[in-house]
Amino acid sequence: MPIPNRKPGEQKDAYIGRCIANLSDEYPKDQASAICYNQIKKVNMAEEAPAIPQEEIDYCLAMLKGQNPSYVGPGALKICIARLTAKKANQEYYGITENKG
Repeated sequence: MPIPNRKPGEQKDAYIGRCIANLSDEYPKDQASAICYNQIKKVNMAEEAPAIPQEEIDYCLAMLKGQNPSYVGPGALKICIARLTAKKANQEYYGITENKG
């Protein structure tokens, strides 16, 4: 069964209860709870993450894979997003802008 999405305006506790109930046929309660809390964490991270152009992410992933072929999948994506987010924050802090001319 797919992990249910949080409904617009749904409180966190209400979502967690509904999510656990939906997953209880497939998973033990503690595992269903972990899955549901992780889903909220993922959604929150996605909402807070700055917009990073896909081509920058793709370039970073290719560079990582070139450094070490085992750098693939979600772990590599997390590394790239962390690096690119830090880079963007630094640029904003120091007032650095790209010269596209």
